[in-house]
Amino acid sequence: MSQKRFVSQKELKTLFGIPYTRVHILRMEAAGQFPKRIWLSPQRMAWLQSEIESWIDERIAMRDDPLQHQAAPKEIAKKFKTQNA
Repeated sequence: MSQKRFVSQKELKTLFGIPYTRVHILRMEAAGQFPKRIWLSPQRMAWLQSEIESWIDERIAMRDDPLQHQAAPKEIAKKFKTQNA
């Protein structure tokens, strides 16, 4: 069984260098652009470390692949329009 670790909002910044605000992360989650949070209690949320690491790896891959990077904003906009229509 693989070990799973929760990451808090504060740890997103301190451990992973993700500078987004809570509101921006919520928007990105709603648009399918960021891993979904897990509610630990009514007042506490976290993300899975493995999903955050995968999300970071995807961003790195987009940077390293010019074709994928160029298409990314179009795909993101398309998802956002579809979900908010």
